Amino acid sequence: MLRFLTPRRALVLDLSGSTTRESATGWSTATDVDFVQLRLGHRWYRPIHDRIVQHVTVGASFARSVVEHTVTTVEGLEGKTAQQANSGGAYADLGAAWLVTPHLSLGAAWTADVSYKRASTDASGEGVQLLDQRVRSWNANAGSVSLRLNLYF
Repeated sequence: MLRFLTPRRALVLDLSGSTTRESATGWSTATDVDFVQLRLGHRWYRPIHDRIVQHVTVGASFARSVVEHTVTTVEGLEGKTAQQANSGGAYADLGAAWLVTPHLSLGAAWTADVSYKRASTDASGEGVQLLDQRVRSWNANAGSVSLRLNLYF
């Protein structure tokens, strides 16, 4: 979501998420995956041609993911794994958009980010703790390219 402060400057709010539920028979397995990401930023626009604008965005990002996996054998033995991760950092993107109409644009952007991540993994089998792992890491993404279709209200 964009909130224009001036014709060439906007605040950016991007909220994305996903959830996945999987199960299988035989050895009974179930996997639940939940992910949510929030990005807040500031975007600047610059016209480079008739109805074509360049944009630069910088901001902060926050994410959380939870993965739970359960396996039950034919004999009824059960094992569980739970992973949780939280991260926060900064991102920047550089892109351009063709303003097809005043309410529609098509474009592309290159995005890079750096983040600090705290993750934990716990595993147990038949009620016995098998693994208790904690990880802290810095992560850098040199870039990804996205194609964008934007609607303006």
